[in-house]
Amino acid sequence: MKKIKKIVKKPIVKKPTAKPVKVVSEPKLKPELKSLFSISLNIGGEVCKTQGNTILECLEKLNPSTWKSKGIITLTNGGKKAERYLQVKQMRSLFKGNKLHKLVLVKLLGLLLR
Repeated sequence: MKKIKKIVKKPIVKKPTAKPVKVVSEPKLKPELKSLFSISLNIGGEVCKTQGNTILECLEKLNPSTWKSKGIITLTNGGKKAERYLQVKQMRSLFKGNKLHKLVLVKLLGLLLR
């Protein structure tokens, strides 16, 4: 009897191809959104107002005496107005937390203005 050789097929390995990388840039604002932004923060009857060229700049200028309660933040730009209700946890992370929460709030407020 002759020995029969088994033919073993090797798996085909595909080489990974590099995908093009997207370049992240600042979002392009509509012409009407390039004017001065103003933010007001209402905390239990106390109102803090600031103005700036960007939403983040306005948030960094806000310095309320107390931030340990619920609040309403209002953003105006030209004729547009956006309001957002903030819980106590959101207020704490906005004024005492890291910068990431501020950036998320900036993105949300910017989307509300469109």
